[in-house]
Amino acid sequence: ITCNVSAMLLGAMWLLLQIAAVGAAELLPDFYFRGGEKDHFELGLAMGQAYQAAIRERVAAHAPQLEQLLNEQRCQEHFGKLLATHQRLVPELLEELRGISSGSGVEFRLLLGVSLQEELGYCNASARRKGPDHCSDYMLCNSQHCFDVHNEDGDLPDRKLFVAQVQLGALNFTAVNYAGDLLGGMSA
Repeated sequence: ITCNVSAMLLGAMWLLLQIAAVGAAELLPDFYFRGGEKDHFELGLAMGQAYQAAIRERVAAHAPQLEQLLNEQRCQEHFGKLLATHQRLVPELLEELRGISSGSGVEFRLLLGVSLQEELGYCNASARRKGPDHCSDYMLCNSQHCFDVHNEDGDLPDRKLFVAQVQLGALNFTAVNYAGDLLGGMSA
């Protein structure tokens, strides 16, 4: 399989413009970051600062349901297990989320809760969705590149998107993302 990375980026931007044209999303300014391999906090900090207002608005829309879930004993235990699992398996992603929290001024616990809202919903019968889950992930690899594709099926407050071009050491990637989420989502 032969893929041209520039063509993929242009395709993603064209798709975003189509989505914006029908009012399904609001496009935020593009985001560019260049850092070292371990600069996950700095990446998050830059995103948090760049999209502070949009992040605050999005989290405020989700906060009432999240607070209700996070105030229940069973959900607190579930949240603690999710946090411990992520700390063990993907601590760099939590550092990125801590950076987003610091840059946006939004509480880390709420940002993590928004990122894991579907998983948190499983601890409360009344919060469980009665239908298909949200997003899907696909990966396509050849001998030179891997492309990870993630569709975004967020709720109405999740409509502010941006295109990010990121370099972390030797790793380069482009993502279309919601303000306040990790680039590519979070689920360990």
